[in-house]
Amino acid sequence: MALQVFDRINDVNSRSAELKLRSMSINRYFGEMPLTKEQKKERIALAEDLEDVMLFFFSLVLLIDEFSYLQAISTVDAKQQLKDRVYEVVGKHTQISDEMREHLDEFVDEVNDTTTEHLIVLLALMRRREAEQMSEQDNEKRKSEEFYLSDDRARLLGEEEANTIFNGVDFVKAKRLGYKYKTWITMRDSKVRETHARVDDRTIPIDDLFLVGNSYMRFCRDSYYSASMREISRCRCVVKYSK
Repeated sequence: MALQVFDRINDVNSRSAELKLRSMSINRYFGEMPLTKEQKKERIALAEDLEDVMLFFFSLVLLIDEFSYLQAISTVDAKQQLKDRVYEVVGKHTQISDEMREHLDEFVDEVNDTTTEHLIVLLALMRRREAEQMSEQDNEKRKSEEFYLSDDRARLLGEEEANTIFNGVDFVKAKRLGYKYKTWITMRDSKVRETHARVDDRTIPIDDLFLVGNSYMRFCRDSYYSASMREISRCRCVVKYSK
């Protein structure tokens, strides 16, 4: 007999807690960054709200599987509900510009597509386990797939997306206030990737682009010029603006 939806969620998170987390606590993630108190506060608040949205979405797609006869209709509805909730919480914290709207649509598409793709694999593995047909290789695969419906991923998506959004908000605000220069600052610890270390403490005119690896960015985590995800993902750098 298939596990009920909330049993499945608890089952996923009870085991994912035993694995190395990819996220860190939201307070620590932003608390360690060289940001102002207000910048930390606004990022933490949005990250917490987005984490809740992700957890809702993970529960919803599992619920759809429980009632598979509704799947043809509900999979579309699930994505729309994800989009509506993302827009609602982001709009509560900042004004949504046309550029941000385009970014949020891409974010929703990515979260939906990735979650759905891995959910199909995970559910097949979970059913094999319930039927006692799971091999050791299947079990290892299950452990990696469970991340995609876990609290860990919800928190990671929340904190990284909140950081991306407010990095963009800070850039627009700096230009509006007449700042003329910007400086890229890394966390200056052992986790900083080499391509980011090369631009640490580099100051350029505010409308110029940072070259990070082979990617051009206006600010940290900026994807407007199609920066590589290897330069965006897990980036904890900040940009300081000056006149």
